[in-house]
Amino acid sequence: FAMRRRHATVDVFCWSGLGLSILASFAVSRRSRGWAYVSAAMGLVAAVTLGLSSGKRPRIAPEVRLSDDDLESFQISSRGFLPTSCCEELPASHGAWEALSKQLPELNKTGRLHQEIEALPILTIQGLSMGEKQRAFVLLSQLAHSVVNGAAVPWTMIGGTPQPARPRVVPAPIAVPWHSLALDLGLPPIATATLDLWNFKFRGRARPGPFRPQQVTCISTITGTESEINFHMVPCAMQSVVGPIIPEVAAAHAAVAAGDNKEIKRVLIHVLAALEECRVIMKELWNLVDQSGFYDVYRPALGGWHDDQGLGVVLEGVNAGEPLAKTCFGTERGGQRAVVSLAKGPSAGQSTMFVILDKVLGVNHSASSETGAFQAEMLTYMPRPHRRLARRVLQDFGPAGSGSFADYAAGSQASEDVVILHRRCVEALAKLRQSHFHVATTYLKKTSKGTGESTFRDLLQDALDATSAAVGARSAEDFASG
Repeated sequence: FAMRRRHATVDVFCWSGLGLSILASFAVSRRSRGWAYVSAAMGLVAAVTLGLSSGKRPRIAPEVRLSDDDLESFQISSRGFLPTSCCEELPASHGAWEALSKQLPELNKTGRLHQEIEALPILTIQGLSMGEKQRAFVLLSQLAHSVVNGAAVPWTMIGGTPQPARPRVVPAPIAVPWHSLALDLGLPPIATATLDLWNFKFRGRARPGPFRPQQVTCISTITGTESEINFHMVPCAMQSVVGPIIPEVAAAHAAVAAGDNKEIKRVLIHVLAALEECRVIMKELWNLVDQSGFYDVYRPALGGWHDDQGLGVVLEGVNAGEPLAKTCFGTERGGQRAVVSLAKGPSAGQSTMFVILDKVLGVNHSASSETGAFQAEMLTYMPRPHRRLARRVLQDFGPAGSGSFADYAAGSQASEDVVILHRRCVEALAKLRQSHFHVATTYLKKTSKGTGESTFRDLLQDALDATSAAVGARSAEDFASG
């Protein structure tokens, strides 16, 4: 018989006679209980005989979900890498930040943001909860990008006035707490794909489970446009679809190691459904994000600070003698010691879920390939707990671990169902990447680089080629031919 538990499936296969007899003893009436005891005794004899003759003991199938401790450690909620709900407002102690955030689109359009920031006190992040730290990081990222990149945005296109060019400096009232948050959260001081994770709220009543882009909106924005909102809510909705399966996907290496076709099949069914739904959501972007509104207005604000000259952006007031966040270094500027950030801007490559799905499904990006090198770099742009989970999955499903679903599907233990489902999952991932390629090459047709400083056409094509190559060679015909 089989028993479902929260974190494991228990299959007792050589004791089935005993199990059925015991279940019968609970189900019968008092008058027939005597026969049930006889049946149980017969089952016991049969079970012992089977056990002795086979030399096998009851087998405990592998865990199919991350433990509660793991979920907490890796910051995985019921929505996966999304929080169950985002902090929508900081406490009164940090109300000055929220006041600017609420006015940010208007302050950007009128050119008054810089003077408002200069008037801020330098606030500490001490005492903020994790949700509040996530909110603060998003908010300060939006303020910093507005100050540094504001002159590159054609604000006149949305009813504003042009901004004068300014030195590439994040003022101390923003830079100091922002850098502290980056250190605390394991992130570089730059807007990252956390804008897709930590900045959503429901337009109406909150609901559990996956959602569509139209059901959510951003808590705060730089431009206030629907194109900016939906540019982030489309990947946010995709996260909500994949999120619920992350706990079982990340733990499925145990099923691979045990040769448990039933559990592998169950996980693959969920992966396939999630990938197909993500492709549906990706297609909605065409109607939700205006091409000019994104490329001409919002994209310049997202630009990163990496450059070949190593100039970067100065984080005013950050002490070069203290521990520095990722992508930051101390240098001499104008005869004074300064901290500079060379971080790249937000990118879809910073999404932990696709790094994990690639590894689990056996889509291999070699370290020397463009995608492999980019993914390795983008790990440093993920929140620390998510990065730790990604690295554990890379190890668990690698050569030193169980191997991937692709490795298993190529072996002799794999059932026909598993082989076919694995192939369909990789095909679904390839189709999703094809959709992403089409979107990116259309919306970014005027440039060769993405906000993450990648030569995105070559990068996306390389990722698509690797995914297509991972489609297994075995199919139903292989089984039919023996």
